[in-house]
Amino acid sequence: MNDSTMMKCLRIIYVAALIMVLVGCAKLMFSQELPAHPQPTFAKRAATLATTNDRYLLALDGTLRSLDMKTTHDLLSNPCHCFKEDDPIAPHDGNYAKQVLFQGGMTALITLGHYELAKHNHPKWARALVLADIASESYAVGHNMSLALPKPLPAVPVVAPVTKGAFQ
Repeated sequence: MNDSTMMKCLRIIYVAALIMVLVGCAKLMFSQELPAHPQPTFAKRAATLATTNDRYLLALDGTLRSLDMKTTHDLLSNPCHCFKEDDPIAPHDGNYAKQVLFQGGMTALITLGHYELAKHNHPKWARALVLADIASESYAVGHNMSLALPKPLPAVPVVAPVTKGAFQ
């Protein structure tokens, strides 16, 4: 795959991720779900904690984190070493295993935070946590992809070619 085809694919993936974010936000804004009242047993309560919208948001968050991992890894393993990771707790080298562990751990923490907030009857805060992470990851992926795109060449003025006898 050549560079222009890869850039087109990255742009398509980025646009698709943004569309998924917008669809997820629209689903949340127009959903009429009410928080469930406390259930007598933990098993019944756990089954009602994650609604379909919440599962969709958590899947979207995981997708964006994997895109962030891929784009960050590509930028950090560039031989020019011109990219610096802005996140202070993220791995600052191109080691793929560290990137996978970091992004997997952060996804698990966001999912656990969502679960705990929903378990204690705070469904709006649980969704807000996931939406904030989605917004953060969307920015990170967009920033990484903008750095990965080739820079346009500077405009060069077009001059007429000089022929042999032009100055005589």
